[in-house]
Amino acid sequence: MPITKAPAKRMFSQNDLIEEFKAYSRLPFIEVLANMMNCMPTPESLERFANEYPDRWANAVSTMSRLAGYHDKLEITGNVMLEVQGMGDAELIAKLSELDDTLKRMEEGKMLEGKEVEYMDVSSSQEEQKNTLTPSQE
Repeated sequence: MPITKAPAKRMFSQNDLIEEFKAYSRLPFIEVLANMMNCMPTPESLERFANEYPDRWANAVSTMSRLAGYHDKLEITGNVMLEVQGMGDAELIAKLSELDDTLKRMEEGKMLEGKEVEYMDVSSSQEEQKNTLTPSQE
């Protein structure tokens, strides 16, 4: 006789779910995600699945990649304009940290127009700076 488990108790009533969905909450999906992650297939069954249904396997890879934070949008480097709506939380945090580091380097005078530079004294007058140029720099 097979062993059967008692049905899992639901976290939300129907009315609670409706209210959560109205608020665009992710909470109702946490229980489902936890149950699904506990039922992950073995590597061997994934290999059989990939060999038997390569199109479905490719779709599953695409879906799991997006869930992991990867996306197919081209990111243009060197531009402060980013498509933040399509970025995941981890991606946004990483980009914020990167921009924070760049800003600190710019404030310290180590970066100008996106390129690393040596310290420049911007407080001296242009005439003084011109006098310090060598003939090859003029």
